[in-house]
Parts: sequence; C-alpha cells; structure tokens
Amino acid sequence: GRIALEIGTTAAPDGYTLISVSAATILYPLLYKTKTDVVRDFEPVSQISAQGYCVVVHPAMPARTPPELVKVLKASPGKYQFGSSGVAGAIHLTGELFMSATGTKMLHVPYKGTAMAYTDLISGNLQVGFPTIVSALPHMKAGRIRGLGVTTPTRSPAAPELPTLA
Repeated sequence: GRIALEIGTTAAPDGYTLISVSAATILYPLLYKTKTDVVRDFEPVSQISAQGYCVVVHPAMPARTPPELVKVLKASPGKYQFGSSGVAGAIHLTGELFMSATGTKMLHVPYKGTAMAYTDLISGNLQVGFPTIVSALPHMKAGRIRGLGVTTPTRSPAAPELPTLA
C-alpha cells in the first residue's frame, strides 16, 4: 500500500490514475517515513465498499460470548495471542481497540498476510482473531473457528447469529 501511494503521488494529476486504498491508509504518515500525505496528495472519489470485522476464537477457547472472552482474558493478562495481517493494519488496530475498550491484554502476532494468521488460529497457535466477517465465514461454518461478535453497529446480514460488540 505504501509503495502504491508513493507511485500515485508522482503520477501526473490528469485524472487517469486511480488508487484504491483501505481506511487504514490514512495512518501511513503517522507510522512510516513517507513522502506521501494522503490528505494533501489525493482527492477522494468514492467509497467502494464497507466491511465489518468480527472477534473469533479457536474452538478450544472456553469463551462462547464476548463477555466470556473478556473474563478469560482478564483472568490471564498477556497469556493469549491474536494475529493480524501486519502491524498497523485494520485487523491489528481492531484487536488493539478491543483490548483498549475491554481493559484486556493479549500479545499481538503480526503476519505477512491474513492466510498465515488463519493457519495459526485454526491450528491453535493463536487463540483470538479479528478478521473481516466475510473472510471468517467459511472457517466459522466449518467449525474451525468460533465467531463471538461483529464490530458493525448492528448485526451483520452475513452472520446474523453474531451479536454486535457495540
């Protein structure tokens, strides 16, 4: 993402170059040394999509609801791990927000993409995850992970059985 932004910054401002970014892109200048200022250098055109995230656990975790997960995490601060697709990505920040909002502490394990984080979550090397709802659905339906809740303000039509964390 950062490389694409820098290329986009040097492109001719003729309206022929489009860059698709995630909401987390706004954080790049705060986290990395970059010549790009997203607000200064780009003009938003349209929102393409919106997606929510969910909190999921490995089936061996005793928690079956978000309050039960909070109770388990508070009983053993720092014992449990959650994975993400990389430092400062939306999944990582969702996990950090969850910990901040609940007063819990987990170890963040960053990966180079979501696939490796799923592999370790499914195998039990990680206990908690905060993936997108859509990417988690096949794993939840197969029983490889257990969904506890969604981050959207209301229940997701894709996973109506999961309560909102709000």
